[in-house]
Amino acid sequence: MSFRVRVPTGHCFQGYDTKEKFIGYWHQTDKVLKTNPEKVVEIGLGNKRVSNYLENQGIEVVTADMGKGPKSY
Repeated sequence: MSFRVRVPTGHCFQGYDTKEKFIGYWHQTDKVLKTNPEKVVEIGLGNKRVSNYLENQGIEVVTADMGKGPKSY
């Protein structure tokens, strides 16, 4: 299976970290931390703020995304 990039690289991150996004990050991490997991899977890692935060809390994070980043599958 092959995928075609539809927008220029970096396009999705222009203006990405809005106040509303940060509120969303908080809600995501709050819900995950309340379950006290050892490991989570994050689909669509975006700018990695959530996965980086969870890893800093000692949680193993497996990510999956359509991009070509180092942790994309």
